[in-house]
Amino acid sequence: MPYTVLCILLFLGIDSLGQTLVAPSDRFVKQIWDAHWITGEARTGVFHFRKSFTLAEKPHHFIIHLSADNRYRLFINGKYVNDGPQLSDLRHWRFESLDIADLLQPGNNLIAVEVWNQGDEAAVYMMGKRLALIVQGDDLVSSVVNTDKQWKLLENLGVTPIPF
Repeated sequence: MPYTVLCILLFLGIDSLGQTLVAPSDRFVKQIWDAHWITGEARTGVFHFRKSFTLAEKPHHFIIHLSADNRYRLFINGKYVNDGPQLSDLRHWRFESLDIADLLQPGNNLIAVEVWNQGDEAAVYMMGKRLALIVQGDDLVSSVVNTDKQWKLLENLGVTPIPF
C-alpha cells in the first residue's frame, strides 16, 4: 500500500503541494543577491522566521529563491510548501527556487520559515557556520519577501538540542 501511495504522489508531481520548483535564472546563480542572510544569536536550536506582506492582486508568478543554515521548512499562509536546502558544504551552498503564486492571495499574506541549526553536531554534508536564512524574490513584485530587518525571529524554547 505505501508503494502505491508513493507512486500516486510521484505521478501527481510537486504541483500538488501548491508550488512549482523552477530553474533559477543566471542572475541568481552568478550575481550577488539583493536580500541578505539574517541570523539569530544562538548557534544551535530551532527558530521561526516570518514576514507579513500585502499584495494588490493574486500574482500569476511569484518566484522566490531561499536557503537556510542548516535546514528549513517553508510555509505560505499556514500551508507547508517545501523543505531544504539540498545537501551542501561551506564552499558549495545550495538554494531552491519555487513559484509560490498558487498559495498567495490578494491582501495580507504570510511567509514563515522554520529553521533548525545543528551547529557542530550537523552532519558533514550539511556543514554551516551559524543559524541563518535568506529569501530572495525573483522580480520587483516578489522582492517584497527579501530577507531584511522587517523579518521577525522567535527562538523555539520547546526544543533543546542534545549533542552526542
